[in-house]
Amino acid sequence: MKDKQRTEEVVAGRVRQLRQERDWSQEDLARYMSRAGFSWRQTTVAKTEAASRPLRVDELSGLADVFEVAVGQLLVSEVSDAEKAARNELLVIRTKYHQAVGAIQAADAAVWKAKAEMEDAIRRRDELEAQTKEAELALLRIRSEEHRANQRASEERKRG
Repeated sequence: MKDKQRTEEVVAGRVRQLRQERDWSQEDLARYMSRAGFSWRQTTVAKTEAASRPLRVDELSGLADVFEVAVGQLLVSEVSDAEKAARNELLVIRTKYHQAVGAIQAADAAVWKAKAEMEDAIRRRDELEAQTKEAELALLRIRSEEHRANQRASEERKRG
């Protein structure tokens, strides 16, 4: 039982270390684990990091996937300098990736906003064109009425 507790403590420490290296809150890790198909909450992360709850094998595998490390890396407390350097490089790449994703999302949002504004402008243009046509028809009716009135007046003057 002592070895089991030690292993759980090692995993707990590695989970906390990997989470903190990524500047993730416990809530963030819980959200990532939920997206991976596990019913995790912030309290689940806290208990896992405190080694106060048993960890299922599929959860260990899910944590490895979320952290993008091998399962074995969650089971050892010491890592080599080369592994630390590789992990740091991976974190830099991941940060750049997330920045690029953020920029793409911002650009996408700007495109959707511009599209909505364009559709509003087209709708307003169409409404104005319809109003213009109605006004032109009304003007034609008025001119027609005027013309008929002038013709009647002209005919009455000729008769009278």
